[in-house]
Amino acid sequence: MVLTLIQNIALLVALSVVHQWIVRRWRDWTIARQVASGLLFGAIAVVGMMTPFRAAAGIQYDGRSIIIAVAAVFGGPVVGVVAALIAAAYRAWLGGAGAIAGVSVIVEAAALGIAYYYMRRRTPKADRWPQIYSLALAVHAIMLLLQYTLLGDVGPSIVSQIWFPVLVLYPVGMLLVCRLMLDQEQHMRDETTLRELNESLERMVDDRTQELQATNEELLAATDELQAANQQLTAASTELAVTNQRLGEASEAKSQFLRAMSHELRTPLNSVIGFSDLLQRGTAGEVNDEQTKQLEMINRSGRRLLAIVNDILDLSRIEAKATQVAHETFDLVVLVRDIAASVVPGAGAKGLTVTVEATEDEFSVESDPSKVGQILINLLGNAVKFTDAGGVTVRIQRPSASIIAVEVRDTGPGIPPELLDAVFTEFVQHDEHVEGTGLGLAISRSLAELLGGTVTLDSTLGEGATFTLMLPVHPKKGSRGA
Repeated sequence: MVLTLIQNIALLVALSVVHQWIVRRWRDWTIARQVASGLLFGAIAVVGMMTPFRAAAGIQYDGRSIIIAVAAVFGGPVVGVVAALIAAAYRAWLGGAGAIAGVSVIVEAAALGIAYYYMRRRTPKADRWPQIYSLALAVHAIMLLLQYTLLGDVGPSIVSQIWFPVLVLYPVGMLLVCRLMLDQEQHMRDETTLRELNESLERMVDDRTQELQATNEELLAATDELQAANQQLTAASTELAVTNQRLGEASEAKSQFLRAMSHELRTPLNSVIGFSDLLQRGTAGEVNDEQTKQLEMINRSGRRLLAIVNDILDLSRIEAKATQVAHETFDLVVLVRDIAASVVPGAGAKGLTVTVEATEDEFSVESDPSKVGQILINLLGNAVKFTDAGGVTVRIQRPSASIIAVEVRDTGPGIPPELLDAVFTEFVQHDEHVEGTGLGLAISRSLAELLGGTVTLDSTLGEGATFTLMLPVHPKKGSRGA
């Protein structure tokens, strides 16, 4: 009986090779593949039954229980049923006293195998060797019970002959065959995974290749567009250079015109102002009240026009970079106090206070005092001009070791947010009802930049405005003159 078991296990090993071919032939789990597998297992069972162990006349034992159970466990109901039908038909054809018991063993092996097939689908633990060995033990324990029930009086004597190999060797043989089938399944899964991965990689390569081709085509198109754009840009640059040259020439012509006109206007304006002063003082004869009023209007208009001419002349010099910067060391506190004192009369006439605050007793700075003074005169003059109540505060402080800041804060109406940058533009005023040229802040910012500093503005509408002059303590190299 042991020899028969070894022969059947050898057949099952050969079966596994043929089964591999079927699996590769039909990769999908189709009915055709299941039927072919069932036929193969059934054929192996028949071959095994051709060389049985005969315990008595018409009573034989072989490895069909292992073959049918393995077919059902790894093939499912279709494979198990097809293999069981073939084996049962052949065993019934052989006949003998053990035919019914033999067919019953085939049926119970197929039934247990199918049940275990569904267990494997529910839990991966079913593929562990203790669970598989339990199945093999159950198949062959039931096989022994069937010998008792179906063989009548000879059953006990038959069982006494076969119980050891059936309960010890057959389960071990089935376990070995199941492990071989599991290894084949894992190998097939690995092959399937590898094949799918290769196919996925091939698709990815194809997709990336198409994307690269599309990208290359886009790059070629973009290159053509860039070349065309470069040609257009070159043409535009050439045109822009010509335009800039013409603008420079026009700006220079404008500056020359402004300088020439300013010089030409200042002489007659000074004469108008001087003669109106003489007439007001009565040096050319007495004038009545109405004439005095008219002369004051002439004098005031002349001085206003002269201020405009002077501002235009200063701005044109700055734009033409014809303004010279003279650097000397001086005390900024002294300069601020002097300039603040110059606006006190005008502020007092409006009921305003002018206060100077300094966080240090002395702020020594190397710069051009005349131009710093001109900036401060413009800032303080504007603060007084646009403030009707309250006062003007000038605060000198040192934000850092290399910078000195002069804040001019007023309590005027403030400046709308949309005009914070525009007020530094030439001929722009935020209050059209106040006299002025609209050039003071533009000149102040240009002079501050000429000195290596800045003029900034911070304002809240209805609360006033703060202009801040930031000056370097020492000028940078290469900034000594313009």
